Amino acid sequence: MFNPFGMSVIDRVMQNIRESLDRRWRPVWLVYNDPVYVTPVKQSLQLREVMNYTYGGHDFIVLSNDSAGLRSH
Repeated sequence: MFNPFGMSVIDRVMQNIRESLDRRWRPVWLVYNDPVYVTPVKQSLQLREVMNYTYGGHDFIVLSNDSAGLRSH
């Protein structure tokens, strides 16, 4: 995800993902470039931060609901 829209659309996208997970839980991995709305995204889906990195001058964050998570590199 790269901030393709404002917070109102992100809220709706997160709601759709949450409803889908309510129907059938599965691991979710979200790679977020330039994470402007990271706090509401994390809270909305109960995601945890598993990795931060910078590549090509861009900041990325990886979030997941998977309790196994990524191993830090």
